[in-house]
Amino acid sequence: MPQGSEGGAGRPSVLLLVIAGTALGFAESLLPRPLPFLKPGFANIAGVLAAITMGTRGALRVNATRCLAVALATGTLATPSFVLSMSSALSSAFTMGSCSRLVPGRLSITALSVAGSAAGMAAQLIAACAILPGAVQNRADEFRVRWHSGLRAL
Repeated sequence: MPQGSEGGAGRPSVLLLVIAGTALGFAESLLPRPLPFLKPGFANIAGVLAAITMGTRGALRVNATRCLAVALATGTLATPSFVLSMSSALSSAFTMGSCSRLVPGRLSITALSVAGSAAGMAAQLIAACAILPGAVQNRADEFRVRWHSGLRAL
């Protein structure tokens, strides 16, 4: 095996996980979405496997490279969608890698995936606030007005 591939007997290499994650991410982009922001997250399987087998650094490498490759393949590299995707990929990889290192053997694959998903959603919300500060503030003001008018109706 090439040096730096971090593969071994029974361990997937970074390249293998990036290719698998990219293929799943590209296939996922072709699926119809019931809601614009909702997708299954099949590409994150590669990140979960990387976090378990390679730790935080390997998960960050796999998720960042996968996210960049999918953006190049789908043509979303210079878009807000890429910023949201990359922020989610990096935060979920960091969280899953940290959790698998801090609590080795105690968290299931599902628990690691849920922790990564929660971190990814939080990162996307923060990135959306940074990209579209006026739009987020307008929605918050609209929600606040509706909330208070609903309370007055009671």
